[in-house]
Amino acid sequence: SHFGSRIAPCRRVGDLAAMAASDNLFIGDLPPTINDAQVKEIFSAYGTVLSCKAILPKNGGTKGAALVKFSSVEEAQWVQENLNGNLAEGLDQPIVVAFSKGGGAGKGGGGGGGIGGGGGGG
Repeated sequence: SHFGSRIAPCRRVGDLAAMAASDNLFIGDLPPTINDAQVKEIFSAYGTVLSCKAILPKNGGTKGAALVKFSSVEEAQWVQENLNGNLAEGLDQPIVVAFSKGGGAGKGGGGGGGIGGGGGGG
């Protein structure tokens, strides 16, 4: 019997936001001159920034971007919900905030192994 053959498990739009949430955010539409220190200063106002990296515009683009890692998914989620399409403290243009896929939790959650593996023998 082909019971359940019409159910497409990969199309559950409802859980998509919850599944995609991470403590790592991609911030877009930043000033093209922004640097790491400015990114940290801006987003520290909204949570504990563990690390951040400014991404300069490529090919003469006019928008900068950044990757910001918060200390918890909840903080990052709050920032994504409240700052996406809005002004962040210290900026005069609305920004784009999305969960970054960095962090390696692909299908079924990442195994997280292999970081700083053993140094080879002599």
